[in-house]
Amino acid sequence: MYCEKCNAKLPDNTKFCTSCGAYIESRKHEAQDPNASLYQDPFRGFPMKWHKFLIYFALWASAVLNLVFATRTLTLVFGGNADYSAVPNIFKYIDVIYAVITIGIAALQFVTVVRLIGLKRGAPQLLIKTYIAVGASDVIYTIIAYAILIKQYGSVISLLSPTLVFKIAISVIMVCANIMYYKKREALFVN
Repeated sequence: MYCEKCNAKLPDNTKFCTSCGAYIESRKHEAQDPNASLYQDPFRGFPMKWHKFLIYFALWASAVLNLVFATRTLTLVFGGNADYSAVPNIFKYIDVIYAVITIGIAALQFVTVVRLIGLKRGAPQLLIKTYIAVGASDVIYTIIAYAILIKQYGSVISLLSPTLVFKIAISVIMVCANIMYYKKREALFVN
């Protein structure tokens, strides 16, 4: 007999798992095949609506938006349509670096989706790192931009734009929510 939650081997007619403490329903067919419940439900009874939302929509949409943003930025910079006359010339290079980092983050999001779909070991941690990378890149870009503006002009009108605050807040919320969500489901990611 095997535990449905942690897949630990148990003596027949056990009521509670000695490994994780889960209540065990007696099923004789599982005694012959320890993976029988896995074939029926790969999520082992855990509700996975958030997981499915992330892998089928949120991460894809975010990655596509990041690619669109990066492409647009690079097109403006190299196409000569961006107006850098009001700011120091170094902003052109900072925007290019930020666009390349954004492309890297989009690639990381695609890899994260594939790992989450396959229930690969470490996939939830990669998801957390992805959201941290998104927030950190925005913060670092802003700090560098404002440092240059302060050095050039002596002051800056607003240190935090509403867009930046929103992006950082979303990153923090996503990190915290996903840590709590995937902590309960870490036994699923063993491939």
